[in-house]
Amino acid sequence: MRGLFQTIIYYLACCNILDGLITFWGVQHSLIDEANPLMKELFSIHPYAFLGFKIILSLLLLFLGIIKFEFISRLVWASLSVATILYTGVLIYHAYWLFLL
Repeated sequence: MRGLFQTIIYYLACCNILDGLITFWGVQHSLIDEANPLMKELFSIHPYAFLGFKIILSLLLLFLGIIKFEFISRLVWASLSVATILYTGVLIYHAYWLFLL
């Protein structure tokens, strides 16, 4: 189970960075709008505040992947499953609009 936990955490960290880079590029070129109100606010403060926040979140996820937990609750597994499904959907959506360019 530990290996699966680490794999999911690393996958989410990569998805987060990739989502940040693609969103950054898309918003900068006026191709898309950020849908997340918190991220939109960060982007309005400064685009690099948005990107920096995404990088920090990914680093935190990578750090969580390194820590050895004795027990991982069902709630954590459920949250990771939902996050994995949502991030995969977001990246498929990014691929779709990038394909349309």
